[in-house]
Amino acid sequence: MRIGKFLLWIAGIGLVFGGGYATALGLGDHPSYTLTALKTGGEPEMAATLHDEEHQAELDTILNILLHQKPLEGASVDVDNPDISLELMSPERSVGILDARIWFEKDTTVLGIRSGQTWNSIRYSELSKNDAEYIQSIVDAE
Repeated sequence: MRIGKFLLWIAGIGLVFGGGYATALGLGDHPSYTLTALKTGGEPEMAATLHDEEHQAELDTILNILLHQKPLEGASVDVDNPDISLELMSPERSVGILDARIWFEKDTTVLGIRSGQTWNSIRYSELSKNDAEYIQSIVDAE
């Protein structure tokens, strides 16, 4: 009788863990974040799409760049004509997480992150030369 209960107990534990493993395999095939970059300057063209499954290091570096910039006051850019547009999405939930635009000016690179529902409210930052070159290299490589 004790052996029967023990085997039933082991089978129950195996079923729980096996079900969890099967569920993880089924849900784990989709990226949780996707960063899409559009190169503009005439007709928009797809420049790069980074998924956290395949490009985790690049995605982490770009997110670090986008989120850790010092504010720039009085940026003078053409809001409707950026050089690069970036969009961070959660494809599983169909939710936009971050919209950003980059303008390469003569003496500086300006980053604009949308902070409202439209592009009327933008937080501007200045990208360092290294950060701008890194983003440009990722966009050009893909």
